[in-house]
Amino acid sequence: MNANAVHSSLLSNSPMMPCRWPRSRGWLLAVGPDWSSDEACSLIDASYPNVRTALRWLIVMDREAAHDMIEALAAYWYMSGAITDVLSLSDEVLDGELEVRPARWARTTAAMASILWLARRARTPELIEQASAIASKGGDDLTVLRCEVLDLRGDPDVSQLTDQAERAMTQGDRYLAVRILHTLALFDYLRGEGAASPAERRARELGDQRGRELGVGQSWLWSARAMCTAGDYRGAWALQRDARSSPQLWRTPHTALYLMLDGVWFPLLLGDHDGIASAAADTKTLRRDWGRHHPLAAMIADLPALLAGAEPPPSLRSASDSLGTVLLSFPPMLWLLFEFLGPVLPRASDRPAADVIVDAFTATRSFAEGDVHHAEPALVRLAAFPREDQHFWLTMLATCAAPRGALPAAARVFGSVEAFMSATGVTWLPTVLRDRRTAALTACAAELGEEPLRALLAEGAAMSLAEAAAYASRARNVRGRPPFGWDSLTPTELDVVRRVTEGLSNAQIGATLFMSTATVKTHLTHVYTKLGIATRTELAADAARRTLGD
Repeated sequence: MNANAVHSSLLSNSPMMPCRWPRSRGWLLAVGPDWSSDEACSLIDASYPNVRTALRWLIVMDREAAHDMIEALAAYWYMSGAITDVLSLSDEVLDGELEVRPARWARTTAAMASILWLARRARTPELIEQASAIASKGGDDLTVLRCEVLDLRGDPDVSQLTDQAERAMTQGDRYLAVRILHTLALFDYLRGEGAASPAERRARELGDQRGRELGVGQSWLWSARAMCTAGDYRGAWALQRDARSSPQLWRTPHTALYLMLDGVWFPLLLGDHDGIASAAADTKTLRRDWGRHHPLAAMIADLPALLAGAEPPPSLRSASDSLGTVLLSFPPMLWLLFEFLGPVLPRASDRPAADVIVDAFTATRSFAEGDVHHAEPALVRLAAFPREDQHFWLTMLATCAAPRGALPAAARVFGSVEAFMSATGVTWLPTVLRDRRTAALTACAAELGEEPLRALLAEGAAMSLAEAAAYASRARNVRGRPPFGWDSLTPTELDVVRRVTEGLSNAQIGATLFMSTATVKTHLTHVYTKLGIATRTELAADAARRTLGD
């Protein structure tokens, strides 16, 4: 059987295929950005073993045809997350000698750019640069565009990406346009722009019905978040339940993952344990290769057990760093990891990313490690964004204010958050955050007195979250202790000094106080600056002359 015959049999009703495929030889190649339609997705899913077998045969017998198939399947592979399988099939084609026309190789490489970027970032820019040069010389504008839009997870240039989305639509690659516009809408949301952001409106102008099904704006998603911003969490949960009942939305693996996340996120916030259990059960019945998102999918499926105290699986810990900025695509990704991993959180990526993402990683990890000095500035900025998780950031900010002596300010912010949670029906806070809030309120009661604390909480309850965020930003500049000298040291800094006088190393201090060695070094640097000393020996000697109370 020659290559053409195999290619035809792959796409026809033949014994080789377990389901009905269109007879047209070019069906898979022509389906293009419509690959996620009910028919296309079902056919590819059901026949994927045969697709894989045929592609393996074509790689050996007909490289041009193999390139055609790889380009046609690139979007499907990316969204399904089957990165390892994809690379094993495409390595020989893309990394070997150019056994096909350079223009053909360039188109395939550009189509695979997103997958290559995820898996082999160090080598990908060189490949993409080569592909872009070949395509530019040959006048292949679509391939050039695909090369330009290599990574959509950094800090986007709105005008540039909007132009690129329009070019993608003009070139007929709706899938690429969808990814670009979805990225713009996502970052608008992260920055507190709300559901009716410019990117969302532009997405609706550019996208057709198929585009919306692929995820342009994902109106159900952004509408739910708009409801949360307005305080209607129950309405958001009802809308999400409606979305989950739509078979079409489950067709795209990436969208399915968001459905699964929201399916546990909204009932978790509202304390709906039956809803959590139902969503987790649905996740277990949805059979997909989630690729790099597998730890998140597994976490969602096991959420009832994890909330009951089960130990997080090693896969979740080992994957947390590799997930990178994708964790902040939606709040559940970060907050659920914070719940189950605590201080063992991923650090902000070392490559360019939106300031809001860097702030979120910095604030959450620093907070988990007890490093108020580094957490607070980022928390002030994050708390200003009117998003569904705004009350989390405000709670963190108030918890950080208490140990530096700003007890009245902390109490007022706590009052605003508690009033908001009571009015909206939101009950859940990550365990670390809830415990530190309780400790901070206890400290406020001991220092200020029960009656004054109740009055301050009532004052805060009269403030909206936006007003509380503005107030917290102003109050942060009002310090409850002097800037220098022993009285300027925070409780955490005093704890570190105590361990220094006991002769512990930085690593031992970190293990004792549940913080990283780097955080211990940071605390010591602040202590040296405040005390006007330069060495550990000086610190120990000065501390020995003082009484550091328990």
